[in-house]
Amino acid sequence: MSSLTDADCEKIFAELMASAMSQAGYPSTNDDSSSHQPRGMEQLLPDIASIDRYHEWRRKQMNQEAEEAERIRQNQPRPTAADLIKAIQETNFLIEESREDVYDIMHGIDKGALELGMHCDYHFDLVPDWYNKLIYEDEDVDWDDKREWPEFGNILGINMWKTASDTETAGAQPKDVESDQSGLTNESRGNDATGFVFMQLGRVFYLKDCDLESNKKRATRNEWQRSWSDSNFILVVAIEENGRAGAPWLVCNFNPENDIEGGRTKMPQSKRFWGDTLGDGVQYKALKIADDIGELKQGKAWDVTMKFGSEFDIQIVRAVFDGERKERRLLRQKVRKEELTEWVEV
Repeated sequence: MSSLTDADCEKIFAELMASAMSQAGYPSTNDDSSSHQPRGMEQLLPDIASIDRYHEWRRKQMNQEAEEAERIRQNQPRPTAADLIKAIQETNFLIEESREDVYDIMHGIDKGALELGMHCDYHFDLVPDWYNKLIYEDEDVDWDDKREWPEFGNILGINMWKTASDTETAGAQPKDVESDQSGLTNESRGNDATGFVFMQLGRVFYLKDCDLESNKKRATRNEWQRSWSDSNFILVVAIEENGRAGAPWLVCNFNPENDIEGGRTKMPQSKRFWGDTLGDGVQYKALKIADDIGELKQGKAWDVTMKFGSEFDIQIVRAVFDGERKERRLLRQKVRKEELTEWVEV
């Protein structure tokens, strides 16, 4: 049995850290020039008993550190919807450090904290979700493109294609014709330099207006999702050419996560009721619900100025960084579309 005390283990830990820093080339923080070089593991823990005692002490310390970190996290105020909106409006999405501020807030915000307003007789709320989100298909990626692309897969792009019927071939685009960088724009005033590039914020849930008050009386963090229903839409915010946030959009998720079996379930874009925002009986693939995310408020009706329904198909593609320094931009990646289509100019 080892005779090491907790104080002994603490000193050994400090010397082991100093030894590791010394081996990594960092200067010593010990001001005593006469002191010896830090000893290694074999010298500090020469037998099995001392090793086991040290490991027992270290496990206890790590558990205490984890408990303290969790206590601090729980005692910190959770971000509010206003915090998230402010961070989005102030973010330069071309800069990694700036994007991380939004990611941090999204990790901490309560589900349903950001109330997105109303459409017809339904209320809509945001549920940040890092898993059930829009993703691109492997066949819709140019894997030879070596440009940098954003981390986490939360920043992507959209191509919007008008489907051609059997009798409608005028203006149709032949197979294997490469799309250009124009097309669907982030704003109605146009932004053809980048196409539609966006950051996705999470799933959108809905609740009928007549159920809102009764839901508030019984709602808790754990019960919230029982009352609200998944709309199959993802809230995204467009990213403009200068890297700043543009308009908020809803984009239908046709490749959702399967909650029961795991993995993804690909839904046909023509599937009935998939993309129905409720109340108006219209299928949407994507719709712009405001000019700025700060306009989204509880009870406020959406100002739907741009919408794309069943006559369009959406294609989720990768976003890539292009250019350096002042010329740096986020662009949709150029891909090929393997069917007769007409490119949409908006």
